[in-house]
Amino acid sequence: MSCVDPLSLEPEVRVLALRAFEKCVLRKLDLLYRQLLRQIDAAAPPEEPAPDVTADADDPGVAETAGAEALDSMLTLLAGRHRASNARDADKRPWSRRELLAALRTLQRHDEAADAPPLLERLRQELAGGSDSAAERRRIDDIDSAVVDLVELVFDLVVHHDDVPQPCQVLLRRLKPAYVRVAFLDRKLFLSRQHPARCLLDEVTGNAATAGGSADAHGQVHEHIRALVERVLAEFDEDLALFGRVLEEFRSETQKHRARAEASEARSVQAAQGRERLAQAWHAVVDCVEPLLAEPRVHELLADFLRRPWAQFLALVHLAGGTDAPAWRENVAVARRLVELSSDGGDTHSRADRVTEASRELVPLIARGLSRVGYQSKDVSVLWVALWRVIVRPDSDVAHTGPRPILLQGPTTQTALKHLDITAPAAVEAPAADVAKQPPLPAGLVVGRWLQIRRDDGATERFKLGWIGVVRRKYLFVDRNGRRAMELDEQSLAELFADGRASLVDSDSRMSGAINDVYRRLGAESTAGT
Repeated sequence: MSCVDPLSLEPEVRVLALRAFEKCVLRKLDLLYRQLLRQIDAAAPPEEPAPDVTADADDPGVAETAGAEALDSMLTLLAGRHRASNARDADKRPWSRRELLAALRTLQRHDEAADAPPLLERLRQELAGGSDSAAERRRIDDIDSAVVDLVELVFDLVVHHDDVPQPCQVLLRRLKPAYVRVAFLDRKLFLSRQHPARCLLDEVTGNAATAGGSADAHGQVHEHIRALVERVLAEFDEDLALFGRVLEEFRSETQKHRARAEASEARSVQAAQGRERLAQAWHAVVDCVEPLLAEPRVHELLADFLRRPWAQFLALVHLAGGTDAPAWRENVAVARRLVELSSDGGDTHSRADRVTEASRELVPLIARGLSRVGYQSKDVSVLWVALWRVIVRPDSDVAHTGPRPILLQGPTTQTALKHLDITAPAAVEAPAADVAKQPPLPAGLVVGRWLQIRRDDGATERFKLGWIGVVRRKYLFVDRNGRRAMELDEQSLAELFADGRASLVDSDSRMSGAINDVYRRLGAESTAGT
């Protein structure tokens, strides 16, 4: 337009010349550029977007540059939608950012109706102020429209989730106008995980989901969220530091619930560890006792004694000190000595002499051990007399040679492992073919990671991996209140992942996951459209 500058024209005529140039030249150039871009896109499809808009990097500058480029790509793709549908409005003057912020401030202080239109449409209505002529003369810039769209898309993914109670979703939806204002004021809302407004939304949605399983906790957290939302809507006026202050206050108010959940989780893990230790103890007992009972000359009563009361006592000894403890070796030797006496050859008199001689050492040890599992001294005496008889004469009938000894009820080497839901040592190793058929577990499945499981009705639930057993290969999951939710064996858990019913939840924040999800979807749509 430098050709117009030397001419002495009235301002009105100069404006007409500029408008004519825009209409007759620039619009045609814009169409030409679009055709060229479509041809370039068809020849060379756009590269796949980076997988993580807010990824960490060793060099913060690299991470910031990559994130900014990714954000620009998202906004460009979203703006392209508006540009294509609003080509006839290109000559309208766009609303300024200051005007947009003022209209959003008004929307921020009004409740959103359940059937309210999308935020961008409400913003247009607020800017027009009910005037059709204003709406016809002005427009929202395509990039500004893209920012509104992006915030609404992210909110839908973060807030409208199965594990966030419906009343909390209604409350949090009211924050959308405020978060659009934040995005206009500071684009780092989309780039920095540490942005206070972003951390606040993550913290609030996480607590809402955590309290969902408890009526009392849900009521308390819901009231905290209500107060938080009301404060942000009433006080936020371009002071971004407000979100940091509100975040600290909210964390302080919900600390009691978090501490309760952590304590409950610790108790669940301790209980699982106790079951694991008991399983290890019974494994060790079975390894010691069952091979001894393979001897054919062992009487049924002696086998019952070793499998039931003596095995129970050995399990207690193992829990106290493990297999390296002197008490373990000493009492395992008692079982071994009884079987050896039962298997000795010779006549009845010689075996009787050997058993009588050994009883001076064995009886005190047996009496002390059985007292730990509920036996009285008189019951121990009756039991030893019966054992003495069947060891000396394995073919004798105890019922006809004296009082029947009492074997108290309780777990045995044959029932304890089944009760603890573990496999006996002889069958621990599955055939190689079965192992090969088991689907692999995700590499990222570690203690502390969250898992999402889809139920038969389509709803999803989240659980935290609290502990992994060594002996039983059980995976303990707790709910968001720290309570034991389920224990799955390795095979069952692998099948859930293989069937698509289980998936790992990103350890990143909810908002980061939502932004990355939007980015991947837009990239896929762009590639498909090309």
